[in-house]
Amino acid sequence: MLITEIFASIQGEGMRAGLPTVFVRLARCPYRCSWCDSDYTFTGGDAKSLAEVLERTRALAARSNVCITGGEPLVQRKAVRELCDALLADPERESVEIETSGGLEIWPARDDRLHWDLDVKCPASGMQRHFVAGNLQCLKSGDEVKFVLVDRGDFEFARDFIRGRLADTPAGVFLQPAWGQIEPAEVAAWLVQESLPDVRLSLQLHKYIWGADARGV
Repeated sequence: MLITEIFASIQGEGMRAGLPTVFVRLARCPYRCSWCDSDYTFTGGDAKSLAEVLERTRALAARSNVCITGGEPLVQRKAVRELCDALLADPERESVEIETSGGLEIWPARDDRLHWDLDVKCPASGMQRHFVAGNLQCLKSGDEVKFVLVDRGDFEFARDFIRGRLADTPAGVFLQPAWGQIEPAEVAAWLVQESLPDVRLSLQLHKYIWGADARGV
């Protein structure tokens, strides 16, 4: 598989924010979101075998949460499935997350420790049209749906999507301000004003701790 980086840090987003996590960041992405903060994955990357990736993740933290991210990891779909199966073969593995844009098909998890972190792209991203609606049917408890917001229009899109299509989802639902493009306080105020039960604000903790441009943290 083509890998950009593998590192240990904390999960900065969503329901596992603050949890020690090993990140496996795959290279390549077919999308170009306006607010993308990992465009360094678009090119480059090192070819590594499954055994090499497993060895590195085990060296960093043998039992911790593992987050497979990108880029768009499902561009390398077969390799991601093999990696998930190998990680979850360890009965003491805590959890494995796959962060995905929502533009490629996901699959129902056979293991309760495998979790989807599914984006729904809002209009300001420029990638809204790529969402695969059927992905919503694959979600279970412990999964996440995330909306990255740039402006009020994005918030209203997310609000209407949540009310119309996520009312019965078992997944957690999060609104995340795009870093440097909208103040979190503004999104928080909108969220307080609206009736969106169980929807939460997500902040990118790693950027607050280490800065917006730091890598490998």
